Amino acid sequence: LAASRHREDNGEEPERTPVQVLLYSDSQFGPSTMRNLTSENVTKLVRVSGIVIGASKAKAKATAICVRCKDCLGVMFCPCKPGFGGVQLPRTCNLANNVEPGAKPC
Repeated sequence: LAASRHREDNGEEPERTPVQVLLYSDSQFGPSTMRNLTSENVTKLVRVSGIVIGASKAKAKATAICVRCKDCLGVMFCPCKPGFGGVQLPRTCNLANNVEPGAKPC
């Protein structure tokens, strides 16, 4: 992919070739019916038999985010909830407890 992002010497996009990926497995991936799908299956590859009547592009979702305090510039990592859940951002700097005695808190 990195090579396909570069332009040719004349400034044109390089020709891209289509790719097809086939996955084979003898084991069962996830639930057997659509009704058995749960939020635990959202981030996993599942196989469900049936007829496709609609499709959409995959969307990116963060698994963790990095937050920086604007006062002390401390960095904190916050994990994101799986599935359709989000992340709870702290309202105050949790790193304020690590401040030296007598220093101004965040």
